[in-house]
Amino acid sequence: MKKEDLTYEDWMDLICLDLKNHSSTEPFILVEGESDVLLYQEVITEERCTITEVPGSSGKLQDTLEVLQPLHQRGLVIAIRDADFLRLNQQVPQQEELFLTDGHDMDVMLLMDDETITKAIRPVSNKITKTPVDIRNDAMRRIEMISCIKWLNSQQENGFDCKVSFRKFLAQKSTVLQVTSWVNIVAEKSAAWTASALLNGATALQQTNPDLFELTNGHDLVETILHYLEKQYKVKGLSRANFEYALRIAYTPKAFQRTQLYQALQQWATQHNTQLFPEPTS
Repeated sequence: MKKEDLTYEDWMDLICLDLKNHSSTEPFILVEGESDVLLYQEVITEERCTITEVPGSSGKLQDTLEVLQPLHQRGLVIAIRDADFLRLNQQVPQQEELFLTDGHDMDVMLLMDDETITKAIRPVSNKITKTPVDIRNDAMRRIEMISCIKWLNSQQENGFDCKVSFRKFLAQKSTVLQVTSWVNIVAEKSAAWTASALLNGATALQQTNPDLFELTNGHDLVETILHYLEKQYKVKGLSRANFEYALRIAYTPKAFQRTQLYQALQQWATQHNTQLFPEPTS
């Protein structure tokens, strides 16, 4: 059976089997996807830990955590999920074993690190004059309104479809983003929202001056950075997958040690008399 054909129940059976074969005294870590596994295997370098993915929504991850927690002899099952809009909406789950990425999601957590984004962008072209940090910051500001509309959607009990790609609304011959055109498409797919209502709601949220790292979706940010590099510096053929891979390669355990997530995991490990990391590098 192919991986994509597995149901959540199939995954639960496999994960439970994995846990059964796992050392009952060592941490068992759940993450949201295969790319998360690859990253955390690099930065959580205690080899005795098991890191496994739980496909599906963040809700599935939390459900799995609750099922597996009692099955571990020492209760050392934890989960790491994307923060999404939880901190902006003041809805951080009060669950000791659940940890959130710094920033909006895993990609943003990598992009937040100035050293990492510099390592990922600098080799792309020797013609780039703007600093990678400025490219990142400008990209977040360019899509801030779209990010605010997605934040607005997260606050609705019956949300609207804002999964419309905005790539084609990035002007063909410039770095301008045609926000209104994108909003019109979103409004057309929603029975309850007009374009003006979406813009008004998003503007109100924007005026609260949200942290852009918490606000911006990582895939959106990568797409915007790549478009800028293509239009401004004629960088061709750099796919999102390849750029995200470059970010993971550039991201080091030392960079991870600078995150709030690292500090929270380290504190948990100390409290539970276990180990997730070797001693911090100098």
